[in-house]
Amino acid sequence: MEKKILNLGCGNDMYGTHRMDVFKTKATTQVGNLDKKLPYPDDYFDEIYCKSVLEHLKNLGTFSDECYRVLKKGGKFGCEQIMQDLYCFIY
Repeated sequence: MEKKILNLGCGNDMYGTHRMDVFKTKATTQVGNLDKKLPYPDDYFDEIYCKSVLEHLKNLGTFSDECYRVLKKGGKFGCEQIMQDLYCFIY
């Protein structure tokens, strides 16, 4: 069975089986607002990945709650964030 991977704020990045962003690009499979409820069922994804997304969010609490909701128990959450002189990667 293929792992279900959600790439949030994908831009033109083709990583993942499901790729969501606020604008339609060649990579997106879903267009939506990352500050609102994600259009996926509970415990759906094996992995969630986002890169350079956090600084664009208005409600980090809703975003993290929704990621937790749609991520399977034991799933992986990966976040890359580059801000001025800071680079962090959480997995």
